[in-house]
Amino acid sequence: MPDAGGTLAARAAELLPAGCFTASADPRRTWPLWQGEEGQGMVPRRLAEFSAGRQAARLAMGAAGLQPVAVPKAPDRAPVWPFGLAGSISHSDLACIAAVSTGLAGLGLDLEPLRPLDPAVAALVTGPEDRVVADGDPGLLVFCAKEAAYKAQYPLTRRLFGPEMLAVMITGEGFRARFRGAVAPFERGAEIEGRITLCAGHVLAVAWIATRATA
Repeated sequence: MPDAGGTLAARAAELLPAGCFTASADPRRTWPLWQGEEGQGMVPRRLAEFSAGRQAARLAMGAAGLQPVAVPKAPDRAPVWPFGLAGSISHSDLACIAAVSTGLAGLGLDLEPLRPLDPAVAALVTGPEDRVVADGDPGLLVFCAKEAAYKAQYPLTRRLFGPEMLAVMITGEGFRARFRGAVAPFERGAEIEGRITLCAGHVLAVAWIATRATA
């Protein structure tokens, strides 16, 4: 029987467009890091999570038929993917998954344990334009969708912004995240497509960008 990570990785592959490949690794153990993947100074738990993310990323590259390579950490802490490869990593205490694609401009994953979001956090994350027509805690669904969309766009914008910049509409297992303001190369009103579901004790969200700018 697959563990939570394996189940989540398989479900993410079903939700993502064709040409995306996923894999998982257990974040409760420490995996070997490759040259360039610096983990010095991390506490043991964080090191285990970080190493699991890199292990899952390399397994996903292999599943895509690519030669696995190191995935360093940029100064902004984002993974540095090889040229031409879009990728994303997400983990919880029990699961870590990664996805890669050579056919997308941006790719985002987010995992959140299936429990109600703290009301104070929900108030910060949700906005008046967010809409949820789906099963599950609305605040947690919005949080997870926005995290996946943010990860998908970040390699293209390299801009930090808060959850108020995106408005999400979740309907069933589909969602769209709309920019409420311009963040180059995205114009105000540009949308990021995604999918979201409940799986293996988690909320799982995936998001992707097919082209360099979505008007």
